[in-house]
Amino acid sequence: MRIYRVRHGESQGNVNQKVPNETAVPAIPLSTQGHDQAYAAGQWLANEFSNRFDDKLPSIRLWISPYRRTHETDDGNEKIIAGAGGSWLTDRREHILLCEQQFGLFDRYSGQQSR
Repeated sequence: MRIYRVRHGESQGNVNQKVPNETAVPAIPLSTQGHDQAYAAGQWLANEFSNRFDDKLPSIRLWISPYRRTHETDDGNEKIIAGAGGSWLTDRREHILLCEQQFGLFDRYSGQQSR
């Protein structure tokens, strides 16, 4: 068994530091460059799989987190990774344990009690 880890592309929160203050962290979408990066990752994976497995690909599963940017990296309207990667992808699974670190999510609100 072989595991490939691909992080989502650049998000709008990486481009504009105000976005995380205005949008829930799980709902932050990819930037334009993030879409391009996800497509390039799909092309790289397609090349890797075609070189490694020739014409007979094994069953390949993609695991994603519930975050919007990970869905956009593969499972959004463009199906970026799968679109670039062709038919190698046979299964997708979403899992909550693939989320980024959750601690600190409400740090800016702690200790800010009104008097």
